[in-house]
Amino acid sequence: MREELKSWGGGGSCDEASITKLAIAKLISILLYHEFYETVKKDGSQHRKWAKNPIEHPLPSIDQGKRLVDCTTDLSSYELEHVANMLVKVNDKATSAFMQQIRRRLSILGRPLVTARGEGKSYIC
Repeated sequence: MREELKSWGGGGSCDEASITKLAIAKLISILLYHEFYETVKKDGSQHRKWAKNPIEHPLPSIDQGKRLVDCTTDLSSYELEHVANMLVKVNDKATSAFMQQIRRRLSILGRPLVTARGEGKSYIC
């Protein structure tokens, strides 16, 4: 994905800061024509509804491969550059850390407890 982003930006060698700037520029160009929401008209009034229309993240972390990003909150009042900056920073590290905590706590419960005499093993249920 990084190589694809570099070729989109004109090629050349880039450091991490300029790759992030390229990702923001690419997102801005995508967001010019992309709609996360659809306008629903009902009883003479209209409101915005989530369209479930994700875009591909231009700079996913190395261990993820492809990543799709979608916005459930109405971001129409923000400038495109600000939305692109927020989308570049999207990751799932907090969720992964939480799930890892749960796995660690559950794996402790599955281990046997051995008594000092070693006569038998008892399990926590």
